[in-house]
Amino acid sequence: MTPFNRDLFERSRLAMSLLARNRTYLEVNAAMARMLEIDRDQLAGTHLNQFIPEGEQDDADAAWDELLARGHRLGERR
Repeated sequence: MTPFNRDLFERSRLAMSLLARNRTYLEVNAAMARMLEIDRDQLAGTHLNQFIPEGEQDDADAAWDELLARGHRLGERR
């Protein structure tokens, strides 16, 4: 597993999140909270799919499977 750099996570202007295997948010940085327009503390335990439109759920499932298979995933969402 790659070491976690908390300072980079906290200070980054890029939206970042830490997710459990069941796709619930463990932590998000300030940029992610701004993007989702929600308080950081309210996201803990919230399921990722809550923020994905219904028509995009299959793509999100495939992306998650890729993440689990490879151990990492970079992507872009609008």
